[in-house]
Amino acid sequence: MKANVLKFERPVTLVGGGALDRGMLDEALALAPEIVAADGAADRVEAMGLRPAAVIGDMDSIADRARWSAEAPHFLHLAEQDTTDFEKCLYATEAPFYLAAGFTGGRVDHMLAVFHSMLARPERTVVLLGEEEAIALMPPGAVLEIAVAPGAVVSFFPLLPATGLASTG
Repeated sequence: MKANVLKFERPVTLVGGGALDRGMLDEALALAPEIVAADGAADRVEAMGLRPAAVIGDMDSIADRARWSAEAPHFLHLAEQDTTDFEKCLYATEAPFYLAAGFTGGRVDHMLAVFHSMLARPERTVVLLGEEEAIALMPPGAVLEIAVAPGAVVSFFPLLPATGLASTG
């Protein structure tokens, strides 16, 4: 099912039902000020005193669908069951980039589905924020140079064929 695409001029913080606290959300919002809640995450965002710009999903876990439908600036009920709410958020929006918070720390199958959605939509630049990590996909041919503090954990895991990994330090 194709949804009307919501276009955001500013970066978007996608919020899910996984591990998330107010500090993580505030850090994400400092870089990506538009909130898009995946389904029932709208209730979490509201409980933190914030309002999402959009609520997107199949609406099977939101507390009061009728109220959100009436009150949310953009309420996209996408009933199809071929994608997760996270992927629905990606295909139903366009933004310069996305920080995704609340999509880790839960069930492994849900995290794998998020990784799959990121692979399926490489045109969307997404950084997945976890309690102890940030996860991103590198597009083919991209070069990444990062400087990290001594002792920091850095992991690279190829989900697609990769070449040329080198590190120093």
